[in-house]
Amino acid sequence: MRHVCVLGSTGSIGVNTLQVVRAHPQLFQVKALTAHSNVEVLAQQCVEFKPDLAVVGSASAAQKLQDLLCAANIKTNVLYGSEALVSASTLTSVDTAMYRDWETDRKSTRLNSSHLKLSRMPSSA
Repeated sequence: MRHVCVLGSTGSIGVNTLQVVRAHPQLFQVKALTAHSNVEVLAQQCVEFKPDLAVVGSASAAQKLQDLLCAANIKTNVLYGSEALVSASTLTSVDTAMYRDWETDRKSTRLNSSHLKLSRMPSSA
């Protein structure tokens, strides 16, 4: 089983990644989800996938997410900021991180962290 971190889980790459996870729960377990500011969608994803960690961009977004998760009785740890983003992708329980590589504008890139060997998936552009 792969233990997955999805960086940008509310964007198109993240949503598509979670569709694959949803279709193959025997193969994948979500350990961390991140989003910059789309707190409502991230909260829904946390309710469904119950990750250990969720990361957002700001303190106010983190408070809003924490409130939504508490109301849903979800125990996901909520952090914010760039250091938290690094923490999410380098959790010892994570072996695969999905994200969009904006520098090369690839549609999908996979980061295998055992610990932090970078491998790129072919672009479908």
